[in-house]
Amino acid sequence: MTSSVTGGWPLALVILLLVAMDSTATGRTGMIHVEEWDEFFLEKIPPEIPKVLVKGKILDQNRYKPIRQTYKNEARFMTLYDERNKIPVFSAYKYTGHIEGRSNTNWKPEPQLDAKQQATIKDWPKGISHDKGHLYPCFHADSKDDQKSTFMLTNCVPQVASFNRGRWCQMENYVKVLMDKYCSNQNNHLEAFVIVGAVPSDKYMGTVNIPKTLWAAFCCYSKERGRWLASAHYGANEEVPKDDRKKMKPITLAELKTDLNIRPFPNENCLAHSVMPDDPIPEEGENCDFPNNRKKQRIRFPDSG
Repeated sequence: MTSSVTGGWPLALVILLLVAMDSTATGRTGMIHVEEWDEFFLEKIPPEIPKVLVKGKILDQNRYKPIRQTYKNEARFMTLYDERNKIPVFSAYKYTGHIEGRSNTNWKPEPQLDAKQQATIKDWPKGISHDKGHLYPCFHADSKDDQKSTFMLTNCVPQVASFNRGRWCQMENYVKVLMDKYCSNQNNHLEAFVIVGAVPSDKYMGTVNIPKTLWAAFCCYSKERGRWLASAHYGANEEVPKDDRKKMKPITLAELKTDLNIRPFPNENCLAHSVMPDDPIPEEGENCDFPNNRKKQRIRFPDSG
């Protein structure tokens, strides 16, 4: 005999459906592991971040939430979000080229998370000294829709303006040039995997943590070179004097592991068989823009790592 409350459906099935619907509405499905978003990780292997993410498992599932960043029903990139500090741990994306210009898009909250567990636009009042610093940068996107998808408040951290618009922006441009020139897979398609993250500090902007360090790494296969290419950067999120034009130096993945204890690509190909760029970092323009003609920029990788 079935209950009239369930409309003839078995009660157990109704309960399961209600649980599934609630989980989907709140974005809480698949919150234990991140493998189901493996499309954004090289060889389907997530990064290794001690005390946060180890062998694909989120160690504190009540605090760190993986978000499938979706726009127009299409997954664009993946973020692991720290609900306690209200900043992302990292954003991971696949670089397949870029378009010129910048989308004129307002920043938005993430609908998959509870409003109280994420930063809101009110956390950046007028006159505040910190930028909304992208992790997945807008100008690394290859379509207008991808650009718009990067303007989620779960994809940004409070970043000191002079650092964000100076060394960090210059580094993002430099890496973009490298990937455009060298990252081509076996099908001759531009493809690179990028992970950008933030290391929290003990300082806060209201309830939002101000990271002490930002880091970024990319790895790709180069058919032209017949080998893997990879490098990383990190820098202090602090004020940069106007007359200080010191550039962020590329480092190896091994150095990133030694310095920050982070392994963005725990892949044998990247760790053991990749090489580093050896050319000087090109000079940035006044607004941290590179010329549109990139053919004149000579950036080389050594023949052996």
